[in-house]
Amino acid sequence: MKIVRATTMILFGVLPAFVFFWWMFQGCRFAYLPNPQVIDWGIPQWGRPVVNVALVCFYGAVHSALAQAGAPRPFFMVVAGLTSLGVIVAWQPTEGGLWRIGEDTLSWVVGLAQFLGWLIIQAWCGTQLGFGKFLGWENEDLELVVTGPYCVVRHPMHFILLWNLTVTPSMTADRLAMLIGVCLYLFCGGIAAEEARMGEEFGDEWRAYRANVPMLIPRWW
Repeated sequence: MKIVRATTMILFGVLPAFVFFWWMFQGCRFAYLPNPQVIDWGIPQWGRPVVNVALVCFYGAVHSALAQAGAPRPFFMVVAGLTSLGVIVAWQPTEGGLWRIGEDTLSWVVGLAQFLGWLIIQAWCGTQLGFGKFLGWENEDLELVVTGPYCVVRHPMHFILLWNLTVTPSMTADRLAMLIGVCLYLFCGGIAAEEARMGEEFGDEWRAYRANVPMLIPRWW
């Protein structure tokens, strides 16, 4: 049973997450490959960013809803993975952007570096939380983790995501839509819901931790 659960997690949870974040850090496209768009709603260029932002917000809302409902971690990971693939498929490619420095190769290299940095942060967080619990292979015991990246900011995974989306040689319209969607989700309910849940679970311990550790921006900045 454990082998089946682990295989399911890897195929439908972990691998889709890798694909999604690689795609995201490449400006919502797979560099040098055709966009894997399947659903074309015939939306004009001016309306496509709105659709894309809505897709990201929906993706985030599914995460929050499952977390708030206390969904088992394996189920959460699989739904998150499949939902992320749905975002890629339904994404409506847009034209233009805010700035562009260098050629596509530079954006690809930076995207690769960002993806590797994201992997490092994920692995670091996983070692602090326990990979078995993080991936849902073991039962989740309630424990407040305040070591490793969690002693720098309360939400290191959100921090690296926002950093990677913002610091880029090519801010395309697609990447901007992704950034706006992520910010809307995180700052209009995502982080607040997560912190409220932590407050309920850990009480005074969480409040003391929150008072001493910043949410997203390290104090040495």
